[in-house]
Amino acid sequence: MRSSAIGFSRLGLFINAAAKEGAICAFDLVRHVRGMGHSMSLYAPRIHNSADSSLWKPFVETDLNDAGWWRIQHLDLAIFYGMGTFSSLALRQARQSGATVIIECDSDGTVSPLQSPLRRLRLAHMDSRLPFLTRLRSGKAWLANWILHGRSRERVILSAFSEADYIKVESEGPASILKRFLLKRGRGDLVKKVIVIPFAVRECFSASIIPSQKKPTVLLAGRLAAHQKGPVETLDVLRRLSEFAAPAQIEMHIRGDAPEFDALAARYPTVSVYHDSPQAFLAARMREAQIAFSRSRWETTPVFGLEALCSGCTLLAPNDLPGYTSLIQGDRFGTSYPRGCTESAIAAVRTELSNWREGKRCLTTIASNWREQCSLDSVVRRILQLQPLSARHATATP
Repeated sequence: MRSSAIGFSRLGLFINAAAKEGAICAFDLVRHVRGMGHSMSLYAPRIHNSADSSLWKPFVETDLNDAGWWRIQHLDLAIFYGMGTFSSLALRQARQSGATVIIECDSDGTVSPLQSPLRRLRLAHMDSRLPFLTRLRSGKAWLANWILHGRSRERVILSAFSEADYIKVESEGPASILKRFLLKRGRGDLVKKVIVIPFAVRECFSASIIPSQKKPTVLLAGRLAAHQKGPVETLDVLRRLSEFAAPAQIEMHIRGDAPEFDALAARYPTVSVYHDSPQAFLAARMREAQIAFSRSRWETTPVFGLEALCSGCTLLAPNDLPGYTSLIQGDRFGTSYPRGCTESAIAAVRTELSNWREGKRCLTTIASNWREQCSLDSVVRRILQLQPLSARHATATP
């Protein structure tokens, strides 16, 4: 439909949930695209009360399967957020209407229940600190997902991938894992569709003034009490850090209730806790901190990590999280550590504090590198350059 990658483009971002201001900054993306002179809307079945309805277009499931509905949208690019949340028929109708179809995976490279199932069981379901009945119910759900529904759900994912022009992954490590999986399934045709473009990062993180120096502060943010974030392991590390002879400041920005973390802040003067921090406030605090810390049990794409890097922080995270290790890049942008050992996590914090103290970290270099990749402008321009599969094949043909 488009005459060129730099001409006027119409984009649609499809989310099969309530549209709201969230971590993937969908509304910011829509505003930025419109500010560049293009057209873009956020398509979702409903919208949160606090969101900007002028950027939103509603749909029902039957709309997405209707060729006539797609024709009147006049889209050049249709971006579908999530895997398995939209049918292959919907993607096919979008593509046949003339749109370039992109699946935004938000994945650590694991896209199928049959892919590394025992690792998922160990990390997500078999934590001995969970109540027995919780583990039993969780284990039964995992078994059903693997044994009863694994193959059918994998077929749904692969069918959707077949209809897409691009399978977008947010960092190199997860992309490599996904490619290996597709090759094992004999789908080399899909490997060619995999591209790496990071999530866009809000301007309060990626366009603010970079400070001249940072404070020895370890910052954490998110749903820290959630099982996924490893709250017990995190608290163990933070207690030990709070007892350093020359302690760093520890700053936690928590979404939701987390009484154990509140108690930690009440006990140690070096620990501060903030609840439901506005994005602008979190961005300001992140610009002052040296280190962004995670002890998550699993992650897809760590938006927190991208925001921290754009703010000039280094990252600390377990070495079995592909999304984080892709961002840390060896020891270039932080330190990774073995999951099972509290001492290793503490040693990693000490190493990073020493790196900052000895001048081995340059906040300007870190921030500039990641802002160049993750700013709204950079991400939008890369997306606008994507051509439909048919155009790529035509270009490759002599």
